Amino acid sequence: MIILLGLFTTGLVFPQTSNDTVSFTRDKCIQIALENHLEMKNAIMDEKIAKAEVLSAWDIPATDFRLERGQINYEQIDNHFSFLQSFGNIAQQIAQTSYNKQRLHLMKIYTRKKEAEITWQVSALYDEMTAALQKRKLLNREKQMLDELKRITQLAYDAGVSEYVDLLSITMSSQLLERRLMDLEASYAELASQLKTYLNIQTACKPLNDTLAPMRLPDDNVFPDSTQTLMIKPYYQTLLLSKKQLQTQRSAFWPGISAGYFNQQLEHVNGFQGFFVGLSIPILSFKNYTAVRVASLNKMKAENELSFQTQKLRNDIYALYQKIKKSEERISSYTSRSLPEAENLVKQAQVQYKTGVIDFQNFYFFFNQAMQVQYAYIDECLLHNQLVLAYSYLTAK
Repeated sequence: MIILLGLFTTGLVFPQTSNDTVSFTRDKCIQIALENHLEMKNAIMDEKIAKAEVLSAWDIPATDFRLERGQINYEQIDNHFSFLQSFGNIAQQIAQTSYNKQRLHLMKIYTRKKEAEITWQVSALYDEMTAALQKRKLLNREKQMLDELKRITQLAYDAGVSEYVDLLSITMSSQLLERRLMDLEASYAELASQLKTYLNIQTACKPLNDTLAPMRLPDDNVFPDSTQTLMIKPYYQTLLLSKKQLQTQRSAFWPGISAGYFNQQLEHVNGFQGFFVGLSIPILSFKNYTAVRVASLNKMKAENELSFQTQKLRNDIYALYQKIKKSEERISSYTSRSLPEAENLVKQAQVQYKTGVIDFQNFYFFFNQAMQVQYAYIDECLLHNQLVLAYSYLTAK
């Protein structure tokens, strides 16, 4: 709700726009950020790398080829040809493939989580910029009113019907207002720079609208299924990954398979040849025992981390939900009582000023009180939206 003043309007625009400045809706900003943000591109690249690693577990070693020529007892020439192909530990390769697939799924979750994070951050910046634009409109109205009060006070002082202290007070108030405008402009410029960084564009941009509206909760499910939220899925997936890693390390005790062919000739003697298949069985594999122990400890650590993060998320969501409900009550109080009362205060002050009941200085006093209500309402809306955005991020699926 905006207080309308029939006698006092302003054409000032914030920020000072140029032909290179474009206006975007919230959804458009999010779309551009998801397409251009470098962290999002890297997340997609990590997902592609994980996909390529799924088949890497079946990369068999190079074939060992040998061609030898020598002498036996310094008399007979020995020609020996052979090749050996190791197929590795089939059980371990199967377990490693399962591990890589699980890791690919984890990378997909990280990509979706990064998407939700960028959406949250861009939306938060967008709302802060919108609130700054809305505050600027109110400050411009207040500045025009203060300039008019300063002009009237100056005329009264020149006519000898006003004290110098009154003029000094108005001048100081005007200077303070100018400082607020400068601070707001600097804050807006910083927000605009951050938004450009997220969008990864060179063109200056600003919100399409300059009025901030309170958001609504996406749903009433305060405690969603923890394993389905993007905040918990990585920890749950890490637990599954640690189990796969334990299986992979245990499968290292299985034998490896190899096959080969040989052909040997001795001088003046017909050669002999053959095929062979072999099994390589690890006997004293102390390294594998250590790896299994480490993998088992990592699984226990992942279980503890999942339990801790799940409980922490529940507490954070509940705390946010309570804050949002209280913020909704305050916003409802503003829209149902405070804002209408402030608007009515200005209207009555306008009537009294026109009829000569109060002077302009008293009128500005009432006007300033109404503006403070407006500023407080904008701050409350901004805080409320930040809470809703954080809630949406924590409960994203």
